[in-house]
Amino acid sequence: MAPASPDAGQDAVARCAAGADAVRCLLDTVPAAELERALFLDPLLPQRVLPALAGALISAPDDARLPAYIAGTARARTRRLTAIGSWTDAQGEACVRLQLVDAARFVEDAAFRARVLALLPRAFDRDASAALRDQLLYSITSIPGVDYAASEAVEWAWGAINRRALTREAPYRAGALAFPDDATDAIAASFYSFPGPFLDPDKVARFMSEMRRVRPGRELIALVDLPMRTEIRARTGADGWTLIETHGREFSPWPRDPFSVLRRADGGLTFLVRPNVQRQRGADNDMPLELIQGLPARLDAAWGEPTWTRSPAPFHNGQVLLMPGRAWITIHSVGARVLQMLGLTSAPDEGASAAEWRRYRQAALDAAGELAALYERPVRFVHELPETLAPGGITALAGGGGLDLDSLVTMLPQPDGSLRALVGDVRLGEQLISAAPDDEIARFAATYGMAAAAPDDLRRRLLAAQQTPRAIGVARFLDAAAAHLRGDVAGVERVPLFLVAVASLAGADHLRHDHFLITWNNVVLETVDGARRAEGFASGLAGGDRHAAAAFARAGYTLDYLPVLAESVILNGGYRCASQHVREFEVR
Repeated sequence: MAPASPDAGQDAVARCAAGADAVRCLLDTVPAAELERALFLDPLLPQRVLPALAGALISAPDDARLPAYIAGTARARTRRLTAIGSWTDAQGEACVRLQLVDAARFVEDAAFRARVLALLPRAFDRDASAALRDQLLYSITSIPGVDYAASEAVEWAWGAINRRALTREAPYRAGALAFPDDATDAIAASFYSFPGPFLDPDKVARFMSEMRRVRPGRELIALVDLPMRTEIRARTGADGWTLIETHGREFSPWPRDPFSVLRRADGGLTFLVRPNVQRQRGADNDMPLELIQGLPARLDAAWGEPTWTRSPAPFHNGQVLLMPGRAWITIHSVGARVLQMLGLTSAPDEGASAAEWRRYRQAALDAAGELAALYERPVRFVHELPETLAPGGITALAGGGGLDLDSLVTMLPQPDGSLRALVGDVRLGEQLISAAPDDEIARFAATYGMAAAAPDDLRRRLLAAQQTPRAIGVARFLDAAAAHLRGDVAGVERVPLFLVAVASLAGADHLRHDHFLITWNNVVLETVDGARRAEGFASGLAGGDRHAAAAFARAGYTLDYLPVLAESVILNGGYRCASQHVREFEVR
């Protein structure tokens, strides 16, 4: 139905829009491609036509012609922009609005959103630009209310993913999956998450380049959103990396906590996803599904077509150290589970009765038992868990709250099967700050964006942060843990740790926490051909890096430093938090 003149199509659309039954008129007289052309040429027409189409989607849910018509119109727009070869931001936004029909209603009205999501798989031409596709998905998937199943259906239909992760879900079977050890198994591949809203692309590119140099034989894979992917591809750091587009999903930079990488009996991989969700990190539990979607075919085949399953017990991988034959936790590792078990909203304080403490303690032991069943190894606490607390005992335990265990303690297996423990020490951190030359203090301040000041003033700020109640509580907890571990492991060595006040940073008004840790414990371990090694972020304070490397060396480990992703550390995520790994080991 070609128009008789260049304006005939626009005239036909305008006449329909002015009539009493605009949608029926459009369906009967204007092909979808002609409607798209008219909407493109006249910027006022969408304001008249799209609300009518949106209303009809809800008022006439059984009319099969209408979803196909809307999808066909949007599909024609993707062909048009592809033919143009480039498009303005305004044209890209107009394409999104055409696909959502009524963007505001799509966000606010669940029934309308469901109707649009059902037609979206047909709203993109598979031969259209992949860059346009990714831009549209980035906009659509990030909208609240677009769940994983709906977005995956759209991504699959549009050719944006290699496979559907939801078809790879497997039932959880106790005893059918093997956990690796955190130190004695070699790493074959590492996963990272580099979301644009959190991280500086220049720092990410430097990290990626150095990681490839330090671990040349390792598969390196990163989840990246569209802005970050665009930025790092313009740099050299992405060479040798597999980048998996997240299509608008708002992941954090920390893939450690929400899932584990396990081996099946056939040697293939299964991602174990925790059932619990951290506040403000709900999307992170979908990280392994995103990996399954985007893995290149060679890795999907090499890893036995990875599946995923849901854990029967809640966990937080930053709060557990999996060693050969045992797992180590703190009372805070099971704190959320204990509150759930007891129906409480907060843990006991110093005013708690002996009976309240015993009840809480028993629940912590029961929760630890759940983890022991999950990990198929005994679970030990890195601190004492007494039946009766002396005055101040709860306060001492509370000092470790809100901090991941892997930022506080490192367990280092020895060739004879024993363990050595490196435990953070705030006093050593103070000594390190006091002894650091002015130029090191200045470089440290620049690394984390501390407000400009003379080195002496920066040093005073850093030392003052170690005198706050929070730092004193952390120090007390670490001292108690070190004392307890001396009776449980072959040796304990203290390593520096200190806190930095967020208020000392320039432009930190958007941050809501008070302090972040500088720690040399948040590292990843592996053993390769008998050589024991560790990798972690450089701290920005050279003297501390030398001190920690010497401590690891005394325990038989070589510590390799990588360029720090400072924004991740400021948000209390160290290198171990920022990485997840596929380890090589035999399933027994």
